[in-house]
Amino acid sequence: MSSYGALALAIHVLIAFVVPFHVTEATFFPCPCPAPPPPSGAPATFVVYLQDITAQNGTIPANATTVPVAGRQGIAYNLQNFGTVFVTDDNITATASPNSALLGQAQGTLIVTSLQSKYFQISLTLVFNAGPYANSTVVLLGVVNGLQAVRPVAVVGGTGVFTYAKGFATFETVVLQGSYTVDKVTVTYKIRQ
Repeated sequence: MSSYGALALAIHVLIAFVVPFHVTEATFFPCPCPAPPPPSGAPATFVVYLQDITAQNGTIPANATTVPVAGRQGIAYNLQNFGTVFVTDDNITATASPNSALLGQAQGTLIVTSLQSKYFQISLTLVFNAGPYANSTVVLLGVVNGLQAVRPVAVVGGTGVFTYAKGFATFETVVLQGSYTVDKVTVTYKIRQ
């Protein structure tokens, strides 16, 4: 038998006997497993919800997740005053309900960057601790008009399944009850190789 014939026979045996018993990563690492990244260049989209409790009118609730930490001297630290800096640590949930599955935390800063107090610089990292993106992060960055119903920002990177991610995200407020808000965050990204 020629070497090409032996190679062809070996490939045939491999296909006939090994491929039907395909072993996946899940065989060795029990789920929940991170969702696989999309193929390079293919866009993917997911939706999560941020549960936010913000300080209002100088009052900071005990369970606040977004609080002012700095601003201009002699001026109240609030969303209406230029230069106010907020830090946030919002719960990320699977639905708009605060009782839905907790997926992680949205951590970062929000700065009032407009003298007209309607533009905010957002630097936010979605830190996933559970669900399909566990042990991964997505970094969002941009300036948004707080008066717009849909507020876009850039996806500038991430870790885990979001390593080399680029794209955009939108924030859309779906619940507004005093200091309690829920923002729907739609993230569309591609993995760049």
